[in-house]
Amino acid sequence: MGGSILSIIRRLVFRLLGYHHYDYQEILEKYGFALSRPMTDLHRLSLMLPYLLIKSMRLTVASVMILDPEYGFYKVHAVDGDKCQIDGQLVRKESLLVQELTARKKELFMPDVVDNNAIFQEMEKLSARLIIPAVSESFRFAKPTLLFSINLGRILSGEDFTDEDIAFLKKFVSQIMVNLEQAFVS
Repeated sequence: MGGSILSIIRRLVFRLLGYHHYDYQEILEKYGFALSRPMTDLHRLSLMLPYLLIKSMRLTVASVMILDPEYGFYKVHAVDGDKCQIDGQLVRKESLLVQELTARKKELFMPDVVDNNAIFQEMEKLSARLIIPAVSESFRFAKPTLLFSINLGRILSGEDFTDEDIAFLKKFVSQIMVNLEQAFVS
């Protein structure tokens, strides 16, 4: 009962302040099944994922950076915001950003890399405040490999990403990655 009262109060406060609150469980239920099905069409995923994130989390921009194993680079697909500037960008496998994401295997906030100008500039080119990587350590790859990342701009309300946001995004990425690895070996 207390949870429901707290939830009602939270929704009222958000409404009064003009914030849009998103329900993570609803998002996972609504989109999780479609995104966790075996998917061999990486292009479809790269278009669908940023769109779902922008609409559900109300972001200025979202993109996905997916490995093209044949050519050894990552292709960036973006929706809204700075789309025309970042959609279609290519990022080399050897880039410092890719190396950092692969080594760290967890989220990367832009303020965390202010001291590393090269990585900061790469994040800026992607209009990314936050990047959630999907690093595979599967036997299918010779070494840990960044398969894709979701790159998120600012939240429209101006709020910062919360621990709850990060937990949701990690769960979202892990649901997708389980079956996405198949696309890379098919």
